[in-house]
Amino acid sequence: MQEAFTIEQRVRWSDVDQAGIAYYGHLLTFVDVVEAELFREVGLPYPEILSRFDILLPRVRINVEFHAPAMLDDIVQVSAYVVGMRSKLFSLHVAMLRKRDLRLVAKGRVTIACVSRSTRKFALIPNELVQRLSAYAKK
Repeated sequence: MQEAFTIEQRVRWSDVDQAGIAYYGHLLTFVDVVEAELFREVGLPYPEILSRFDILLPRVRINVEFHAPAMLDDIVQVSAYVVGMRSKLFSLHVAMLRKRDLRLVAKGRVTIACVSRSTRKFALIPNELVQRLSAYAKK
């Protein structure tokens, strides 16, 4: 396994409340970005996954613990790795650290289902997707 896949996101004006603290709902968009970039990193950006495999990857559970505030203009390191790979579901463990002091901002887990685009029923995760994500899988 490689290290977790990591990106950096800046907390922007549109992410904060009146106190200049990143609004928790906006931090979830950072999770979306690291997820999309992880798929791109393994060579399967979402548009290709959707068209080539004819599947959708909806989130079925999101659990996040918030530990410290991220402030306006902070750089947040957002990391993800794959855990709990099953036949029709997998999870991403995510963590966000403030770059200036490496303090934990939030951590959590996102569970993603594999669903057929045509039937909208659970489907098996394509083997190629499993194999490519294994580079960032933690057992």
